[in-house]
Amino acid sequence: MKNRWKNTAFFAQVMVLCLCLAACGNSDDVAGDDWRTTGMVVDSGTITHDGDSVDVLVTVSESSAAFYRDIPEQVLFDSVAFPMDIPDAEQAFHSISFDDLDGDGESDVWVSFLHENGDATDLVWIWDPEERYVYREDLSAIPADEGSPSDYAGLWEYTNENLWLRIYEDATWEFVNDQEDVIEYGTLWADENGVTLHFDGSGDTLQLDRSVSGDLINSVNGDMLFPAESNRQGGIGDEYGREE
Repeated sequence: MKNRWKNTAFFAQVMVLCLCLAACGNSDDVAGDDWRTTGMVVDSGTITHDGDSVDVLVTVSESSAAFYRDIPEQVLFDSVAFPMDIPDAEQAFHSISFDDLDGDGESDVWVSFLHENGDATDLVWIWDPEERYVYREDLSAIPADEGSPSDYAGLWEYTNENLWLRIYEDATWEFVNDQEDVIEYGTLWADENGVTLHFDGSGDTLQLDRSVSGDLINSVNGDMLFPAESNRQGGIGDEYGREE
């Protein structure tokens, strides 16, 4: 009789343990499958077409804004393509609106960016039942193209330091040393006043102001960067267009 009770108690404990493990495992699976917890979402809203409304979550990249259904699975509902690349889109994103802008009862799209240098970019798309979202340049506002990465493309040297800044025409940059080791890299925003470096990974920014003589000044510590033909070992090369 004692053995029977011992066996019954043992199996009961095993069953409780299995149920606990199963419950924990199921909880982890549910949390891990919900893409909305990954940090990709920058905003949300409701899109209405033909009287039907859908709640969406918004993500942005350098070239587009995507609208996903507000469900655990990442299901694309719609998207808009920017008329130009916006290198700092994720950092500069300010807001998005799906309000009806032309009074036809359909949701349009208005995306707003506030850049590190104080400029604002507003992009507008109007819904068309056949062509879907149509970009409207006349309703949008883009900062005047008073400066571009190509104006700064090339190699810039920190005087008396083992550090060079290499700027490419595709709005990317690298800090390198005299051994060609890449120390930092990222994207940039350029205008007539200088360039704003955006560091990939950390998300930090650094403003380099353009001097009257055309050199660059580190706005944090006042250090100067001067145009250079090569680093101390040479071999930097003459092409900065990143031709593939």
